[in-house]
Amino acid sequence: MVNYFMFNKSEINELYLVTNITREIITKKKIETLDIASRDGEVFNGSKYAPLEYDITILISGDDEADLKRKIRDLKNLLYSKVPVEVRLFDETKFSYGIISDDIDLTPKSALEVLAKEHLICHMPLFYSINLKKKDHT
Repeated sequence: MVNYFMFNKSEINELYLVTNITREIITKKKIETLDIASRDGEVFNGSKYAPLEYDITILISGDDEADLKRKIRDLKNLLYSKVPVEVRLFDETKFSYGIISDDIDLTPKSALEVLAKEHLICHMPLFYSINLKKKDHT
């Protein structure tokens, strides 16, 4: 199975080997309550889901040291963004908006291979379909 990963219109899995994409299976739910002194217990004030967070591991391989450095620089440039951008994970027909939150962590695997680890946050915990469906309500 291919770990499909598109970030800001760039298909990362076509350029690099995406080795792993992990996330929490069930998103956390934040429940807000009000504490009123004259009332026992608390009053429910709403709830919302936490953002989706992903850890993505990419293998970068180079033909020589200069090629490896160029590919690392290119990956950092592809993943650079100051605002959330369109992201597609696992399924190319569904998208959300996300941003890489931390610096890319580089771990040498061999002389010409490096594992790059990124942390992606999708602040809206929803994915949208690119296939629009028309419903006739007559």
